[in-house]
Amino acid sequence: MFTVLNVECWEPKGSLRIWGRFLHNSMKYYYADNKNFKIGYLDYVARNGRVNWKKIGKRISKEGGKVVYSGKEEVDPSADFVPFVPVELRQRLCTNMALEVLDIMESVPKELRVGLYDPTGDFASFVPFLLKYTDNMVVVTKNMKMYSAMAEEIISETGAMLRPVRCISALGSCGFIIAPAVIKERFFPMPKAVVLTSVCPKVSLPCSVYYKYSFRLPKELDSLRPQGTDAESFGGALYSLCNVYSIGSLVPFVCANHADSQTTLSLKKYFEEKFGT
Repeated sequence: MFTVLNVECWEPKGSLRIWGRFLHNSMKYYYADNKNFKIGYLDYVARNGRVNWKKIGKRISKEGGKVVYSGKEEVDPSADFVPFVPVELRQRLCTNMALEVLDIMESVPKELRVGLYDPTGDFASFVPFLLKYTDNMVVVTKNMKMYSAMAEEIISETGAMLRPVRCISALGSCGFIIAPAVIKERFFPMPKAVVLTSVCPKVSLPCSVYYKYSFRLPKELDSLRPQGTDAESFGGALYSLCNVYSIGSLVPFVCANHADSQTTLSLKKYFEEKFGT
């Protein structure tokens, strides 16, 4: 279960500035009608221009669960909650788009080395899917024991080369870098490399880095999302908190950063032009 919070803050103008402070704020809590999961909605209207975050927090605490909020008003510490962050869905969108780009290529260029950034080893299950498209792959990880055993098994069964390394500088030889985990270490990728990741890296990288994903929720789920609520946060809550795992198979149609964007087709063409023979 989770609560979708919508906060509307009026800005009294003219004569309303004088008597507007005497207006009462309104708060309404209700539920979605769904048999498979429970979603609460809290609509708060600050008619006097002041949001009572403490009151909002108390009402939400009665219901329990996480809070999906993507409004303009900054959440005050008195609310005693932190808006839900869709970490797991962002990671799935990142890996799903990477696989889709590789899949729509007739043949992945041999010069396009794929690199996976997986410090903890949480994304090892993703490797076999990547190896369907490349037989020369680098994994940067601190979980060397697990990945070394996997590399031996893969080369004996398929002949594919999986090279696990500790040093992130190894990604400098990769043209397509997939990082479901946040990149916190600096390295120097080739300028024509592309990085798909789940969140903006903590360090500056001199190449194309994409970490925002656009996708469409199925109509029956999107109909439950209030206007103005971020699709990523809402979909992520359904995926992580309500076990709607079908959302985890969605493929983004666009990846972006603060200044640029790419589709799966444009990335395919880019790799073929930059790394094709």
